[in-house]
Amino acid sequence: MNNFIKYIGLLIVSSCLIVSCDSDPDYPDTTADETVIHKIKIVNGGLSGTEIIEGTVNENSKEISFPEVHMESDLSHVKFEIEASDRARLDSTEYNFVVVEGTTQRKRTIKLINGTRYREYFATIRLDVPVWGADFTKYVAYDFSGATKNIYPDLAGTNTRAAHMDKDYVLMVSREGGNRPHLLRVSDLKQGKKDNPIMLKTTDIAGGTFAVSGGRLSHGHVYICNMSTPPAGEVKIYYWDTPTSEPQVLYKFTNQAAGTSGRYGDYLSVNLDANGNGYIYMGNNPSPAAILRLKVTGFTTVSDPIVISMSTFGGLWQSWNQVDGSAEEYVYTGHQGPIVLTDANGGVIHTVPTTTLAVAKGSDAFIINFNKERYLVVNEVPGTGTITVYDLTLGATTAAALKKLEEGALSPLFSYSLGGAVAAGTAAGSIGWYADGNDKLYLFGAAPGAGFAILEIPKKVKVSK
Repeated sequence: MNNFIKYIGLLIVSSCLIVSCDSDPDYPDTTADETVIHKIKIVNGGLSGTEIIEGTVNENSKEISFPEVHMESDLSHVKFEIEASDRARLDSTEYNFVVVEGTTQRKRTIKLINGTRYREYFATIRLDVPVWGADFTKYVAYDFSGATKNIYPDLAGTNTRAAHMDKDYVLMVSREGGNRPHLLRVSDLKQGKKDNPIMLKTTDIAGGTFAVSGGRLSHGHVYICNMSTPPAGEVKIYYWDTPTSEPQVLYKFTNQAAGTSGRYGDYLSVNLDANGNGYIYMGNNPSPAAILRLKVTGFTTVSDPIVISMSTFGGLWQSWNQVDGSAEEYVYTGHQGPIVLTDANGGVIHTVPTTTLAVAKGSDAFIINFNKERYLVVNEVPGTGTITVYDLTLGATTAAALKKLEEGALSPLFSYSLGGAVAAGTAAGSIGWYADGNDKLYLFGAAPGAGFAILEIPKKVKVSK
């Protein structure tokens, strides 16, 4: 009987304990305080602030990611909508995901709270940043140089000192086997055909140490000069309107008339706009540097000759090339001198000294724009003849970008060797370029003893993540 009473007493105590637990309002029901985000989305994305952007939750790593958001999205007040554990909520109604300048994404923690428990997730928002410029990793080379043992005959030796390229043609100011300037069709070269030249007519081309020496293409027109003999040698600039035209003497002068000694005609730089307006520059050899500038109107009218004295000497093959997209900036250089940023009158804006490794051998320097990036392109001679590209995009001005180069902050973005043997005494490295809109960039490099190559470089294409 006593045992039975004890058993009844135990049942009563246990029952009271159970009732007490269930009825105590202060007891924390931790078994239901789950903190899991099942789904998440941004509800104020995009330029309009109304775009819905679905996220992905990795519960194992606690990482939350989203598709890239529009660059103009308001990332200072990002609002999320979630599906999560019962009664769970985020620790804020909005979050700051502003991206630090120079970066394209921001990762930060967001906290899911449920009762006394919480769980942190690492949310990353990436900007949908367009890619600019050329993809130099995907270039195609049409190579007629020593690098491929397919060197173009007129550049195998050292007589041909000038070559150039525009949209449709490559120009060879060839002295090989007599004066035989000619054009090659870019379309032929892209098919590997180098034996179909368009020989330029040479009616009445004569005079000078060499009857043809320097030359350039400009909007399909051909400009070639001879090389004069000091002290009174006559310099002539010839012009071909089309590949089949007869040449005409565009301008002629003597060194004495120019007011300088030395010789002109080793090189020719032509900087004309689509209407044929601009300047022709011809460097004097030897130093001191004296550059003859000729004003050109409508491709064929030459006037206002002036001689510009420069404190630096670029060498025999001095070039003076207009900065692409800038009406007032030019690059003066040669393989023996520094890169000098000037105005059209020779006023020095900035000088990158030859002590800078990047430009110690830079010849025929061009600063060009392609697909919203800015590049410096040079032909490194003497040596093998190397087409070298530097990215000058960073820098509010051309001078600021060159300053970075001077300080050694910029390494070559791309280089391509012509595989030649360019001697110091014949280091006439040439550069040419053409942009097919924003789709393809074409670079051309040539040098005597090295041959030439055309590089076809596509624009960068964004890879989806």
